[in-house]
Amino acid sequence: MGMVREWEEALSRYRFMSAHFINNRRYDPGEIASTSDIVGGSLPLNWIPTPAADPLDPSAVAAFWSAGPWVESQIDLFVAPPATYFAPVPGTATPNRLYALTGPLGVGFPSKLGGS
Repeated sequence: MGMVREWEEALSRYRFMSAHFINNRRYDPGEIASTSDIVGGSLPLNWIPTPAADPLDPSAVAAFWSAGPWVESQIDLFVAPPATYFAPVPGTATPNRLYALTGPLGVGFPSKLGGS
């Protein structure tokens, strides 16, 4: 089973770092929400995380990795910085700059092209 299929089928929890409006609901900065594949989950099952959604578990990190990369200048933070985020890989430059996930949950994901 590949990385993408695993996150589609598993619980994903996120901490919002700025206000989000998803399916007519407001999520405040610092609020934690999970996908609807568990009881009480309020995010759509295959919700694509934004740069201001801090992934809190392996399946959320896989979804975050699939959706990125983003650079820090694209994120307006209103709470503590994220634990997992994309950072430029040293020695790479535009237009072929590589980005890697940081933090303990980001270990093991391959680098991706993106950003400027």
